[in-house]
Formats: sequence, structure tokens, C-alpha cells
Amino acid sequence: MGNHAVDLIGNNYTKSYSINPIPLGADFLPQNQDPTKPGSVLPAALLRTAYPGYNDINMEWFGGHVTYYALQSSLQRRFSHGLMFGAAFTWSHLLGVGSFDPLVPNNDERNYGPQSIDRRKVATINYSTICRSWARR
Repeated sequence: MGNHAVDLIGNNYTKSYSINPIPLGADFLPQNQDPTKPGSVLPAALLRTAYPGYNDINMEWFGGHVTYYALQSSLQRRFSHGLMFGAAFTWSHLLGVGSFDPLVPNNDERNYGPQSIDRRKVATINYSTICRSWARR
């Protein structure tokens, strides 16, 4: 039987952010209503303020950080005649900042949370046996 605790902190992971965002609430402003279709909004490419007419322009920089915590436990039992059973369980939690939102003052507070590859609970069961007829050859 074995138990292990894992604690990992990583810095300078790539973050991506848009340098041409649509301002918050732009869809509801009267000047952004489509004059040809009353009650509908202009296309998103025309609502961009930094580079009008272009869609998202993404940039990447090294500023993300992650924190990984895990508790691993395993159990192994060997029997006679080459038979072995095992089981393992991992509880883990991956938190981090993988995106950037230029429209908020504190990006880490808004975007820090579970990552898309966070797997909280993983359990495995395995067995192994030795076939005696092969071992004699």
C-alpha cells in the first residue's frame, strides 16, 4: 500500500487574449443597431473598436500560472502461482489562469479556476498472471 501527496506550482504558461474585443454592452447601444434590420445588431466585426472590420485578433504571452494538488493511493496484493491484483485511486485538482480578458481590471481574480483538463477522481483496477505453461519453456 502506498500514499503520496503531490503539490505543483507552474508559472509562465502561455495565455491568449484578444487585442480587438467588443466592448461590454456594445450590443445594446442605440448607435450599434442595424439600420437595415430594426431590432438587430450590427455584425460583430463592425463593433470592434481597436481594429474595426476585423474579427478577433489573438495574441499569446507567457503569463499564465497553474496550481496542481493530488493525493495518490495504491494497493497491491500478490498471490501464489503468479497472480497479482492492484488498485489505485487519485484525487486531483488543477487550478489556473489560461485566458486573458482585457475588459476587466483584475484578470487573475476573474479567470482563475478549474482548467479544462482537470480530472478530479481517477480509479484503476488491474491484474496480472503468469501462465505456467509458458514459463516452463
